[in-house]
Amino acid sequence: MRYVTSLLLTLFFGLGLVGLLGCATETPEVDTAADIQAINDLREREGSAFFAGDVDGLVAQFTSDAVTMPPDAPAVFGEAAIRTWAQGLADQFTISGEYTGSEVEVIGDWAVERYTANLAITVAGGDPMTESMKGIHIYRRQTDGSWLITQDVWNADAPAPSEM
Repeated sequence: MRYVTSLLLTLFFGLGLVGLLGCATETPEVDTAADIQAINDLREREGSAFFAGDVDGLVAQFTSDAVTMPPDAPAVFGEAAIRTWAQGLADQFTISGEYTGSEVEVIGDWAVERYTANLAITVAGGDPMTESMKGIHIYRRQTDGSWLITQDVWNADAPAPSEM
């Protein structure tokens, strides 16, 4: 009897598993080229907002729990803190620049980008300081399929002029 019960349970669970697998949705096709294009577009929106001092536009490119790690400053955690940090920059400096290079790798719902940029930072009434930058963006796919930045780490290629 124990053998029959065991056989029936195995058959029952086996058929149940087959039924569940039959109901499972198909894995969506991965379109890496489209993901990379979406990430490139996001990086351009982020850069445009940053260089324009558009704090709302900048914050919109990040997840609500994002972390940024700017050079020579403590890490900034979460949307509210990123907004405060970005507003402080916009209030003190005029920043212009451009991304000069990017390599993106998509891994499922995550992507990692290594980037380079040139910046010109001007304090009101002063001369611009130029810097070559490098950094890492980590992106996370959202439930609607869009991408947002969840981690942003960057620094200058050379020490700031006051540190030379």
